[in-house]
This record gives sequence, structure tokens and C-alpha cells, in this order.
Amino acid sequence: MKFEKLFTPYKIGKMEVKNRLVMSPMGTNSAFTNGRKDEQEIDYFIRRAKGGVGMIINGCQMLNEVIAQGSMEGYLDSYSVLPALTSMVDGVHRYGTRIVCQISPGTGRNAFPDTMGRPPMSYS
Repeated sequence: MKFEKLFTPYKIGKMEVKNRLVMSPMGTNSAFTNGRKDEQEIDYFIRRAKGGVGMIINGCQMLNEVIAQGSMEGYLDSYSVLPALTSMVDGVHRYGTRIVCQISPGTGRNAFPDTMGRPPMSYS
């Protein structure tokens, strides 16, 4: 079999991706409860970029702490999360890899119980 096409660049809008190897989003449950990414998780994504993947889809990021409901994936509405996210993005970009974010408005009926005992929340 020939796989030359797998290693050719392509575009999504104006973003060029160096190859067709894409890391699917997955939960690592390694963010802190304040929404900030853990150093081990940052290193995890950087190692994937170093390995040659063209694009990483970062796992589910909740819009805010209320919707996160104790999720260990992180959330986006606090300035305190930006330094760790910036470190992750910069580290991934050093290897020419693109990184995009899977943003979640809540997990709804698919959620695990909240660490605070509240029912799951979602856009629905």
C-alpha cells in the first residue's frame, strides 16, 4: 500500500496542517479543579506534536466553571487558565503542529455526577 497522501499538507480554511495525522479529542482528566491545565497534560500534548502528528484536537473544554461541574478537563472563562494554555499551544507549535479546541457547552445527560452533587448541566 502507498500512503504518500497521508503525509501531505492540507488546509482547513486558512489554517494549513502539515500532514493528515490528526489526534482525536479525548479526556485526560488531568486539569486542576480551577480549570488550569496540569504540566503533565501539557507535556502529553507536546510529545504528540514532537512525534509528528499534524493536528491535535484538544479534549472537551467547558465554557465556564459552572458548566464544568468539577470536570478535570479545564474551562475557558478565567484569565488564570491562559498561561498554561499558552504554554501548551506554544509547545505544540514548536513542532509545526496545529492545535484546536473542542469547546463544550456542557455534558448534559452523558455527564458523570458533579463533584459538588449537582445534576448534570448542558445547553439543552
